[in-house]
Amino acid sequence: MNVAQRFRVPFVLPSFNDLESAARKRARGYANLYAQMKAELQPQIVNAIRRARLQPVAPGVMVSFLWIERDRRRDPLDIRPACKFIMDALCGADRPGDRQARAGILHCDGMHCVRAVLDDFGVDPLNAGVEVAVLGDLRVPRVAPPGWPFEVRA
Repeated sequence: MNVAQRFRVPFVLPSFNDLESAARKRARGYANLYAQMKAELQPQIVNAIRRARLQPVAPGVMVSFLWIERDRRRDPLDIRPACKFIMDALCGADRPGDRQARAGILHCDGMHCVRAVLDDFGVDPLNAGVEVAVLGDLRVPRVAPPGWPFEVRA
């Protein structure tokens, strides 16, 4: 059963030009300014996901983005690369000791987990941000029902 779960990031994410220039600049305590930017934005996105109470989904999801800008100054291909912050926030930890903020809704953002990504763009000076919808089957934990005589293995 496909379920649509939605959340909203209530702020505008950096453009491709911002990310590209940040990757070239050093930042105190970080490898570069991009790493600092990601460390600051990703926990805010994870908080938005947790406030919306999204449930973990099985691989094969479709993720839909509605990018709402304050004005028409940035072109769609300049806005779109910021989805990396959102996709990383949706995923679970990818290695032991991963210190990034993660919500664990998706297993990962690889091709076996994400089937499709859709983008739509709009302008609203008072409501700028990103509306994200995750469409997929809920991940059901593999546990034995009460009184089951043997354990269930994955």
